Amino acid sequence: MKCDEMQLNISMYVDDALEAHSQEKMFAHLATCRECRMFLRRTLDLRAAFAAFPWPEVPLSLDRRVMAKHLKRGKSLKGATEKIRMLWSHRLSVPLPSAALVALALITVTVLSISLLQRPDVVSVPCLPAVDVYAGQPANPVQGN
Repeated sequence: MKCDEMQLNISMYVDDALEAHSQEKMFAHLATCRECRMFLRRTLDLRAAFAAFPWPEVPLSLDRRVMAKHLKRGKSLKGATEKIRMLWSHRLSVPLPSAALVALALITVTVLSISLLQRPDVVSVPCLPAVDVYAGQPANPVQGN
């Protein structure tokens, strides 16, 4: 492990938040790394120095105000989470005929758009001379008067 990761584990160990299997890895690393041993020593010394200081006196009114804000915020968050939970719990229900109509409309639009985008090739049809079926002779398209 890198020393940065190990120092995070050391901090967790000092706070009694490191699991047993990670402690074994940490102690194995400490046996070989002088820098991390120094970090552990400084962290323990800092914790002992903080423990030597007396706790400050907090006025009861400040404590009540902080707790009131915390409770008020908790209630507003609880209402928001309830709303979100309610929205997620409702399922979108669409009747089957409506869903079929939407699917049919999508298919129709897709087919029409594909057919409109493709241009058919130009087909030329040769013109044949007109024939008078009853007379048996070709009709003269231009007749002189």
